[in-house]
Amino acid sequence: MKVRTGIVIFTSLILGVTQSQGQVTIDSQVDRAKILIGDVVRYSLRVSHAPEVTVEMPTPGSNLGMFELREYQVLPPEKREGKIILGADYLISTFDTGEFEIPALQVTYTLKGDTARQTLSSEPIRILVQSLNPSEAGDIRDIKPPLVPPRDWKSIFLKVGGALLLLAGAAAAWWYIRRRRQGKSILPERQIPPRPAHEIALAELRALVDSDWLANGKHKAWHSELADIIRRYVQGRYGIDAPEMTSRQLLSALEQYGLEESWLPGLRDLLGICDMAKFAKYIPEAVETERLTAAAFAFVEGTKLVWSEPLAEAAAGDAKAAGRTGTEAEEAPAAAATTKGEES
Repeated sequence: MKVRTGIVIFTSLILGVTQSQGQVTIDSQVDRAKILIGDVVRYSLRVSHAPEVTVEMPTPGSNLGMFELREYQVLPPEKREGKIILGADYLISTFDTGEFEIPALQVTYTLKGDTARQTLSSEPIRILVQSLNPSEAGDIRDIKPPLVPPRDWKSIFLKVGGALLLLAGAAAAWWYIRRRRQGKSILPERQIPPRPAHEIALAELRALVDSDWLANGKHKAWHSELADIIRRYVQGRYGIDAPEMTSRQLLSALEQYGLEESWLPGLRDLLGICDMAKFAKYIPEAVETERLTAAAFAFVEGTKLVWSEPLAEAAAGDAKAAGRTGTEAEEAPAAAATTKGEES
Protein backbone atom coordinates (compact mmCIF):
# COMPACT_ATOMS: atom_id res chain seq x y z
CA MET A 1 0.00 0.00 0.00
CA LYS A 2 1.42 3.43 -0.95
CA VAL A 3 -0.09 6.73 0.16
CA ARG A 4 0.88 10.04 -1.47
CA THR A 5 -0.90 13.30 -0.49
CA GLY A 6 -4.28 11.70 0.10
CA ILE A 7 -4.25 9.26 -2.90
CA VAL A 8 -4.26 5.60 -1.85
CA ILE A 9 -2.77 3.04 -4.28
CA PHE A 10 -2.83 -0.62 -3.30
CA THR A 11 0.19 -2.73 -4.13
CA SER A 12 1.76 -5.82 -2.55
CA LEU A 13 5.33 -4.48 -2.44
CA ILE A 14 5.59 -0.83 -1.33
CA LEU A 15 4.11 1.25 1.46
CA GLY A 16 5.05 4.97 1.43
CA VAL A 17 3.92 8.32 2.79
CA THR A 18 4.78 11.80 1.55
CA GLN A 19 4.70 14.94 3.67
CA SER A 20 5.37 18.49 2.44
CA GLN A 21 5.83 21.83 4.12
CA GLY A 22 6.60 24.89 1.99
CA GLN A 23 9.79 24.29 0.04
CA VAL A 24 10.61 20.93 1.66
CA THR A 25 8.95 17.58 0.96
CA ILE A 26 9.68 14.31 2.80
CA ASP A 27 8.75 10.87 1.48
CA SER A 28 9.11 7.66 3.48
CA GLN A 29 8.39 4.13 2.28
CA VAL A 30 9.19 0.46 2.85
CA ASP A 31 9.58 -2.25 0.27
CA ARG A 32 7.19 -4.59 2.10
CA ALA A 33 4.29 -4.04 4.47
CA LYS A 34 4.12 -7.70 5.60
CA ILE A 35 7.20 -9.75 6.48
CA LEU A 36 8.27 -12.86 8.35
CA ILE A 37 10.18 -12.64 11.61
CA GLY A 38 13.87 -11.89 10.99
CA ASP A 39 13.34 -10.57 7.45
CA VAL A 40 15.23 -7.43 6.42
CA VAL A 41 13.11 -4.47 5.30
CA ARG A 42 14.39 -1.50 3.32
CA TYR A 43 13.02 1.73 4.84
CA SER A 44 13.71 4.60 2.41
CA LEU A 45 13.66 8.31 3.25
CA ARG A 46 13.73 10.92 0.47
CA VAL A 47 13.78 14.69 1.05
CA SER A 48 13.20 17.16 -1.79
CA HIS A 49 14.03 20.81 -1.19
CA ALA A 50 14.79 24.04 -3.01
CA PRO A 51 18.51 24.87 -3.52
CA GLU A 52 18.34 27.84 -1.14
CA VAL A 53 17.07 25.66 1.74
CA THR A 54 19.57 24.00 4.11
CA VAL A 55 18.43 20.52 5.23
CA GLU A 56 19.76 18.29 7.99
CA MET A 57 18.88 14.61 7.52
CA PRO A 58 18.11 12.24 10.45
CA THR A 59 21.12 10.41 11.88
CA PRO A 60 21.60 6.60 11.81
CA GLY A 61 20.94 6.57 15.55
CA SER A 62 17.34 7.74 15.09
CA ASN A 63 14.59 5.92 16.97
CA LEU A 64 13.22 3.08 14.83
CA GLY A 65 10.85 1.64 17.42
CA MET A 66 10.96 -2.14 17.69
CA PHE A 67 13.21 -2.46 14.63
CA GLU A 68 16.98 -2.89 14.73
CA LEU A 69 19.28 -1.11 12.27
CA ARG A 70 21.26 -3.59 10.19
CA GLU A 71 22.79 -1.18 7.65
CA TYR A 72 22.58 2.53 6.85
CA GLN A 73 23.20 3.96 3.37
CA VAL A 74 23.46 7.65 2.47
CA LEU A 75 22.66 8.33 -1.20
CA PRO A 76 24.47 11.05 -3.13
CA PRO A 77 22.38 14.21 -3.68
CA GLU A 78 20.49 14.48 -6.99
CA LYS A 79 19.15 17.52 -8.81
CA ARG A 80 15.76 16.99 -10.38
CA GLU A 81 13.41 19.62 -11.84
CA GLY A 82 15.11 22.45 -9.97
CA LYS A 83 14.96 20.55 -6.66
CA ILE A 84 17.70 18.77 -4.70
CA ILE A 85 16.88 15.21 -3.66
CA LEU A 86 18.54 13.80 -0.54
CA GLY A 87 18.15 10.15 0.33
CA ALA A 88 18.96 7.60 3.02
CA ASP A 89 18.10 3.89 3.22
CA TYR A 90 17.73 1.98 6.49
CA LEU A 91 17.96 -1.82 6.36
CA ILE A 92 16.00 -2.92 9.45
CA SER A 93 14.62 -6.10 10.99
CA THR A 94 12.94 -7.40 14.15
CA PHE A 95 12.61 -10.73 15.91
CA ASP A 96 9.21 -10.10 17.46
CA THR A 97 5.86 -10.91 15.90
CA GLY A 98 2.93 -8.55 15.66
CA GLU A 99 2.09 -5.24 14.04
CA PHE A 100 4.81 -2.67 14.69
CA GLU A 101 5.25 0.95 13.72
CA ILE A 102 8.31 2.72 12.37
CA PRO A 103 8.15 6.05 14.24
CA ALA A 104 8.20 9.37 12.45
CA LEU A 105 11.67 10.70 11.64
CA GLN A 106 12.29 14.44 11.77
CA VAL A 107 14.14 16.51 9.17
CA THR A 108 15.49 19.88 10.29
CA TYR A 109 15.81 22.68 7.74
CA THR A 110 16.56 26.40 7.56
CA LEU A 111 15.14 28.78 4.98
CA LYS A 112 17.33 31.32 3.22
CA GLY A 113 17.63 34.54 5.19
CA ASP A 114 16.03 32.96 8.27
CA THR A 115 18.04 31.58 11.20
CA ALA A 116 15.09 29.76 12.75
CA ARG A 117 15.33 25.97 12.53
CA GLN A 118 12.15 24.24 11.39
CA THR A 119 11.25 20.57 11.35
CA LEU A 120 9.21 18.32 9.10
CA SER A 121 8.30 14.81 10.19
CA SER A 122 7.64 11.73 8.12
CA GLU A 123 4.48 9.73 8.70
CA PRO A 124 4.76 6.56 10.81
CA ILE A 125 4.56 3.33 8.81
CA ARG A 126 3.07 0.11 10.20
CA ILE A 127 4.50 -3.29 9.29
CA LEU A 128 2.99 -6.69 10.08
CA VAL A 129 5.58 -9.24 11.28
CA GLN A 130 4.38 -12.84 11.08
CA SER A 131 5.77 -16.02 12.62
CA LEU A 132 7.53 -18.65 10.52
CA ASN A 133 4.84 -21.10 11.62
CA PRO A 134 1.67 -20.04 9.74
CA SER A 135 -0.63 -21.81 12.20
CA GLU A 136 0.38 -21.62 15.82
CA ALA A 137 -2.95 -23.13 16.92
CA GLY A 138 -1.87 -26.57 15.75
CA ASP A 139 1.60 -26.35 17.25
CA ILE A 140 2.86 -28.88 19.79
CA ARG A 141 1.63 -28.06 23.27
CA ASP A 142 3.47 -28.57 26.53
CA ILE A 143 2.68 -31.71 28.49
CA LYS A 144 0.81 -31.37 31.75
CA PRO A 145 3.06 -31.20 34.80
CA PRO A 146 3.22 -34.31 37.03
CA LEU A 147 1.20 -34.45 40.22
CA VAL A 148 3.22 -33.42 43.28
CA PRO A 149 2.35 -34.65 46.79
CA PRO A 150 1.80 -32.05 49.52
CA ARG A 151 5.04 -30.66 50.94
CA ASP A 152 6.00 -30.10 54.56
CA TRP A 153 6.55 -26.34 54.23
CA LYS A 154 7.35 -25.86 57.90
CA SER A 155 10.26 -28.29 57.74
CA ILE A 156 11.48 -26.71 54.49
CA PHE A 157 11.40 -23.19 55.95
CA LEU A 158 13.31 -24.32 59.06
CA LYS A 159 16.00 -26.02 56.98
CA VAL A 160 16.36 -23.09 54.56
CA GLY A 161 16.43 -20.58 57.44
CA GLY A 162 19.10 -22.57 59.28
CA ALA A 163 21.21 -22.82 56.12
CA LEU A 164 20.93 -19.08 55.52
CA LEU A 165 21.95 -18.32 59.10
CA LEU A 166 25.00 -20.59 58.77
CA LEU A 167 25.98 -18.91 55.49
CA ALA A 168 25.52 -15.45 57.00
CA GLY A 169 27.66 -16.39 60.02
CA ALA A 170 30.38 -17.86 57.80
CA ALA A 171 30.38 -14.75 55.60
CA ALA A 172 30.60 -12.46 58.62
CA ALA A 173 33.51 -14.46 60.08
CA TRP A 174 35.35 -14.46 56.75
CA TRP A 175 34.84 -10.72 56.38
CA TYR A 176 36.06 -10.06 59.94
CA ILE A 177 39.21 -12.19 59.52
CA ARG A 178 39.96 -10.63 56.14
CA ARG A 179 39.67 -7.07 57.47
CA ARG A 180 41.93 -7.95 60.39
CA ARG A 181 44.60 -9.48 58.18
CA GLN A 182 44.54 -6.42 55.93
CA GLY A 183 44.92 -4.14 58.93
CA LYS A 184 41.68 -2.34 58.18
CA SER A 185 39.08 -1.09 60.61
CA ILE A 186 35.99 -3.16 61.25
CA LEU A 187 33.75 -0.15 60.81
CA PRO A 188 33.51 1.48 57.35
CA GLU A 189 36.04 4.24 56.79
CA ARG A 190 35.40 7.55 55.13
CA GLN A 191 35.85 7.18 51.39
CA ILE A 192 37.47 9.69 49.08
CA PRO A 193 34.72 11.38 47.06
CA PRO A 194 34.65 10.49 43.36
CA ARG A 195 36.14 12.86 40.84
CA PRO A 196 33.71 15.34 39.29
CA ALA A 197 32.30 14.31 35.93
CA HIS A 198 33.84 17.30 34.13
CA GLU A 199 37.37 16.49 35.35
CA ILE A 200 37.07 12.93 34.05
CA ALA A 201 35.63 14.12 30.72
CA LEU A 202 38.32 16.79 30.20
CA ALA A 203 41.09 14.28 30.97
CA GLU A 204 39.59 11.77 28.51
CA LEU A 205 39.21 14.46 25.82
CA ARG A 206 42.86 15.50 26.21
CA ALA A 207 43.99 11.88 26.00
CA LEU A 208 41.88 11.38 22.86
CA VAL A 209 43.31 14.51 21.21
CA ASP A 210 46.88 13.38 22.07
CA SER A 211 46.28 9.88 20.66
CA ASP A 212 47.53 8.73 17.25
CA TRP A 213 44.19 7.25 16.13
CA LEU A 214 43.55 9.88 13.46
CA ALA A 215 47.12 9.66 12.17
CA ASN A 216 46.66 5.89 11.79
CA GLY A 217 43.31 6.28 10.00
CA LYS A 218 41.11 5.15 12.91
CA HIS A 219 38.47 7.80 12.21
CA LYS A 220 35.52 5.62 13.20
CA ALA A 221 37.05 4.65 16.56
CA TRP A 222 38.15 8.23 17.27
CA HIS A 223 34.75 9.80 16.64
CA SER A 224 32.95 6.96 18.46
CA GLU A 225 35.10 7.60 21.53
CA LEU A 226 34.44 11.35 21.28
CA ALA A 227 30.67 10.75 21.39
CA ASP A 228 31.06 8.19 24.22
CA ILE A 229 33.04 10.68 26.33
CA ILE A 230 30.23 13.24 25.99
CA ARG A 231 27.60 10.56 26.78
CA ARG A 232 29.48 9.48 29.94
CA TYR A 233 29.85 13.11 31.00
CA VAL A 234 26.11 13.71 30.56
CA GLN A 235 25.41 10.60 32.63
CA GLY A 236 27.69 11.75 35.45
CA ARG A 237 26.65 15.41 35.28
CA TYR A 238 22.87 15.14 34.82
CA GLY A 239 22.08 11.58 35.92
CA ILE A 240 20.74 10.69 32.45
CA ASP A 241 21.37 7.16 31.13
CA ALA A 242 22.97 8.66 28.02
CA PRO A 243 25.11 5.64 26.93
CA GLU A 244 21.92 3.59 26.38
CA MET A 245 20.08 6.30 24.39
CA THR A 246 20.06 7.22 20.74
CA SER A 247 21.28 10.68 19.85
CA ARG A 248 17.73 11.95 19.39
CA GLN A 249 16.60 10.50 22.73
CA LEU A 250 19.61 12.06 24.47
CA LEU A 251 18.92 15.53 23.04
CA SER A 252 15.26 15.24 24.01
CA ALA A 253 16.21 14.20 27.57
CA LEU A 254 18.55 17.19 27.90
CA GLU A 255 15.81 19.52 26.68
CA GLN A 256 13.42 18.10 29.30
CA TYR A 257 16.13 18.45 31.94
CA GLY A 258 16.35 22.17 31.16
CA LEU A 259 19.72 22.44 29.42
CA GLU A 260 20.28 25.88 27.90
CA GLU A 261 19.16 25.90 24.27
CA SER A 262 22.45 27.49 23.17
CA TRP A 263 24.22 24.15 23.77
CA LEU A 264 21.79 22.00 21.77
CA PRO A 265 22.84 22.90 18.16
CA GLY A 266 26.52 22.16 18.77
CA LEU A 267 25.70 18.98 20.66
CA ARG A 268 23.31 17.87 17.90
CA ASP A 269 25.99 18.51 15.28
CA LEU A 270 28.63 16.62 17.28
CA LEU A 271 26.48 13.54 17.90
CA GLY A 272 25.16 13.49 14.33
CA ILE A 273 28.59 13.57 12.68
CA CYS A 274 29.97 11.00 15.14
CA ASP A 275 26.99 8.70 14.33
CA MET A 276 27.71 9.07 10.61
CA ALA A 277 31.38 8.21 11.18
CA LYS A 278 30.38 5.19 13.26
CA PHE A 279 27.49 3.79 11.20
CA ALA A 280 27.87 5.21 7.68
CA LYS A 281 31.67 5.05 7.23
CA TYR A 282 31.77 8.84 6.95
CA ILE A 283 35.26 10.39 7.31
CA PRO A 284 35.06 14.00 8.55
CA GLU A 285 37.54 16.58 7.31
CA ALA A 286 40.33 17.74 9.66
CA VAL A 287 38.66 21.13 10.05
CA GLU A 288 35.37 19.45 10.95
CA THR A 289 37.09 17.22 13.53
CA GLU A 290 38.74 20.26 15.12
CA ARG A 291 35.36 21.97 15.30
CA LEU A 292 33.79 18.95 17.00
CA THR A 293 36.69 18.75 19.49
CA ALA A 294 36.36 22.42 20.36
CA ALA A 295 32.59 22.00 20.79
CA ALA A 296 33.13 19.03 23.15
CA PHE A 297 35.59 20.97 25.32
CA ALA A 298 33.30 24.02 25.34
CA PHE A 299 30.25 21.93 26.34
CA VAL A 300 32.03 20.29 29.26
CA GLU A 301 33.61 23.54 30.45
CA GLY A 302 30.37 25.49 30.05
CA THR A 303 28.10 23.03 31.87
CA LYS A 304 30.36 21.74 34.66
CA LEU A 305 29.24 21.96 38.26
CA VAL A 306 30.96 24.73 40.23
CA TRP A 307 30.50 26.12 43.71
CA SER A 308 28.16 29.03 43.93
CA GLU A 309 29.44 32.23 45.53
CA PRO A 310 27.52 31.81 48.85
CA LEU A 311 29.05 28.35 49.32
CA ALA A 312 32.54 29.67 48.62
CA GLU A 313 32.05 32.52 51.13
CA ALA A 314 30.75 30.06 53.74
CA ALA A 315 33.80 27.85 53.25
CA ALA A 316 36.11 30.86 53.58
CA GLY A 317 34.26 31.89 56.75
CA ASP A 318 34.65 28.41 58.24
CA ALA A 319 38.37 28.44 57.47
CA LYS A 320 38.74 31.90 59.06
CA ALA A 321 36.83 30.79 62.16
CA ALA A 322 39.00 27.69 62.43
CA GLY A 323 42.15 29.84 62.23
CA ARG A 324 40.81 32.22 64.88
CA THR A 325 39.98 29.30 67.19
CA GLY A 326 43.51 27.94 66.83
CA THR A 327 45.02 31.34 67.69
CA GLU A 328 42.81 31.68 70.75
CA ALA A 329 43.80 28.19 71.88
CA GLU A 330 47.49 29.13 71.63
CA GLU A 331 46.96 32.38 73.58
CA ALA A 332 44.99 30.64 76.39
CA PRO A 333 47.99 28.78 77.98
CA ALA A 334 50.08 31.97 77.91
CA ALA A 335 47.36 33.94 79.68
CA ALA A 336 46.96 31.19 82.25
CA ALA A 337 50.72 31.19 82.92
CA THR A 338 50.73 35.00 83.43
CA THR A 339 47.86 34.80 85.89
CA LYS A 340 49.59 32.07 87.86
CA GLY A 341 52.80 34.15 88.07
CA GLU A 342 50.92 37.15 89.38
CA GLU A 343 49.29 35.06 92.09
CA SER A 344 52.68 33.83 93.24
